[in-house]
This record gives sequence, C-alpha cells and structure tokens, in this order.
Amino acid sequence: MDKELENLLVSAAIKFKEEAEPLLKSKQLNKSPTVRAYSNIINQQGPEFAKLLDRYMSGEIGIDEAVRKLNSRETTLIGKGSFYKGLQGHHIIYQKLLGNRLFNQDPKTALLVVKNLADKLPDDIKPGTDPNKLIYTSRDLHRFMHGGDFKNLTTGGLQAGASVDNLLEYLDPNVVEAVYNAEYVKANPAQKQLIDRIGEALGVTNPDQLDTKAKGRLLRASKDFPMDANQISDEILRQGRMAGQGFVPPDVSNVYKALGRNPTIEAVQALAQQRGLANIGLSGPMGAVGLTTTPEASEKIAQGDVIGGIAAGLPAFAQGEVIGQAISAVGQRAMQLVPQAGKMVLKRVAVAAGPVGIVGATGAGLYSAYQNIQEQSAKAQEQYREVERKKAIQPTVSGPVNTEQLTQLTKDMPDPVVPTITKSKPKPKSPTQTRIGRRGTGVRNRR
Repeated sequence: MDKELENLLVSAAIKFKEEAEPLLKSKQLNKSPTVRAYSNIINQQGPEFAKLLDRYMSGEIGIDEAVRKLNSRETTLIGKGSFYKGLQGHHIIYQKLLGNRLFNQDPKTALLVVKNLADKLPDDIKPGTDPNKLIYTSRDLHRFMHGGDFKNLTTGGLQAGASVDNLLEYLDPNVVEAVYNAEYVKANPAQKQLIDRIGEALGVTNPDQLDTKAKGRLLRASKDFPMDANQISDEILRQGRMAGQGFVPPDVSNVYKALGRNPTIEAVQALAQQRGLANIGLSGPMGAVGLTTTPEASEKIAQGDVIGGIAAGLPAFAQGEVIGQAISAVGQRAMQLVPQAGKMVLKRVAVAAGPVGIVGATGAGLYSAYQNIQEQSAKAQEQYREVERKKAIQPTVSGPVNTEQLTQLTKDMPDPVVPTITKSKPKPKSPTQTRIGRRGTGVRNRR
C-alpha cells in the first residue's frame, strides 16, 4: 500500500467513525450496513474504494450516502467473480468480523491490526473484497461457511484501548474458525458437485477458476437457465440426504484436537480440506483419527510435520479404512448389546450403538463402510438367532421341545442393519385415561 492510499484510508476511517457514532446512538443510521461500510474501509487495504472515499472526504457526499455507496461498490466487486446466477461470494475472513470487532478501537489501530493480519495470512486468504479470492457458493453452503449462522461469528466489539498485539491474539480463534469453515466447505463433495453441475450446464470445466471477464460472460449466459445455483444446491443436498450422505457441518473443535492450541493457518487449511473432502465435520467418535490411521502419518506428526501427516492420512479416508475401523467398532458394540436386546429389531440396536462414522463417508469410503456394517450386522443377527434358538430347543420343565417358538424364530428374521430409526406407535391409552376428561368430570370434550 502506498503512503497516499494509506493516508486516505486513515483519514476516511477517522471521519467515518466520528460521524457515525452519534448517528448510531440516535438511531439515524442502521448499525448493520454502517458497520459493513466501515469494514469496507479498513479491510480493503487497496484502491478499489479510493475514488469514493475521495468524494466523501471532500464533502461531495455525506455519511449516509457514503454507507450506501460503499456497500453498493462491495456488491459490484463480489458480482465480478460470479459465474452463475444465484451464487453468493464468501469472504474467507468474514467481512463484518473485523468491522464489528474493531469498531470500538482507534481507526489507526484498526487499520494496523488488519494490515498485520493480512501480512500473516497466505496470499489466497486476505481481508477485503477481491473477486479472485472469494469462494462462490450457494446460500445454504455459504451459511455453513459462517458456522451455520450469518451473524453469530461476526457480532460483538472489543473494548477500546487494546494494543495491536492483544487484538491480533484475541482475533486468532475467530480467524482459525473462519478459515477452517471456508476450506472445509470448499473441499466438500456438495460444493464440488455444485461447481461441476454448473460447469456441465455452461459447457465448461472448472468455471470457478476462470478470469473475471470469462466469468462475466458465463453469468450473463446463465440468466436464461431454468435453475439457479440455490436450486441446484438444494437438489444436491436432498439427494445426499436420501442416499445417507447428508452434508455434515464443519466443527472447529476438531482443529484443536488435531493440531493443538496454536495451529498455523496452513495446517488449519490442510486439515479442513481433508475433513471436508471426507465430509467428516463433527467431533465425537471419529475425532481426529484421520491423522493417525497410517504409520507414515503418525511418524510425520510425531516429528512435527503436521501438514505432511495430514496429507499422509488422507489416503486412509479415501480408501475407507478409517471409516471401516469405526464401523467395525460399532459392529462389535452391537454384538455386545444383542444378548440384552431381547426381541428388539437389530437395526435399532446398531443405531443405538452409534454408527456415526458412515454419516460423513463419501465415495469409496461410504461403500467400504456400508459393506462393513452389513457384515457386522449379519454376524450380530446370527448370534441373536443362535441365542434364541438355544432358548427355544432347551427342554422345559415338562420336557418337550418348544417347536412352535423354534419355527417362528426361523421365519421373517430382521433385515440387515440400515442406520435409520423408525418411530414406534404411541401406546393406546388405558380405560382410566379415556374416562378422565376436563376438570375431572368423567366426560371427554368431543369438540
């Protein structure tokens, strides 16, 4: 950033904050768009808003018009990277995150925090609106990049007067979560299918990697298409749920389980891409086992090569080994439960045992997991049959074999385990419950 631009940004940020604060208190300005406009000033660190800020500094436009025009200019910049109707552009570092967190700070401090943060981040992850660095996705997947809610990770300011170093330290978990969520969804099969289907419709490969001029031509061509990006995404997610491959949201707690308290952004990116590709986003039984499922991965992590360890662990996910191990453990747990299960349907036993591993499986991993759970289910069912068969043929007090029960057991045995739960019908009310009506009158209200 040259000195002239830096001075313009500092002057504009100071003036904007001084004018905005009393108008926000008197509610003459709406907070959300005002903070968004302030975010555009401090986050951009480039010349994209310079002409507009010159007009604001000269008094040609007032603060209310500056808010509208700054946000409108941002929308235009986002649109330059779109290549299909309905797509939304996602800032990997949430646009309003820094605006909200730093709004109470001195504008010079806020700008310095953003500059230091930008210097620390990889080149493809920067604050501000660069169409070539945004991720273009559907509304629903965009929401998951924000942790499931567009507001919960971006609201709240920090107490005024904090140092640059303290502010950077405080912001670090927010940045880690933002990067993890974005990279996870970007690598997820649902996002990849969205881009692939859009490319098929447009007749191009990897439309998200084209330059902005080519993207603009594709966007104009897509205006006549019957479905927008959100409808395509909705169909992908619906089909995934029906196939048992529903989208599993990212869970940032996995970062700290796998990488410790102070992970590098590069390691966070690699972990997110690994788990996003495998669609394993939740903590719990799967945890971070993907990092330690191969000897090579374990050795690299032990030597401090976290990124190498993640890369070495990735084939285990792709081949379904990790998922197979999880399902195997579930099968063993199901077999332990069978003797106590009585005549419960075994598919409920398996679900109760927690076969969550297959929820996030995709591709070869899903197929491997499916085969494994079927095999474990068959073993569990055979054990159940054998236990009940022995009960049936064991002589009773009077001596004869219970042939009727034996015949019944060999018919209509449960189907192989399918990880779904069927709600049971409510029990019929007792005669006493039926007789008691309102106010204990003994007569039910039949209206």
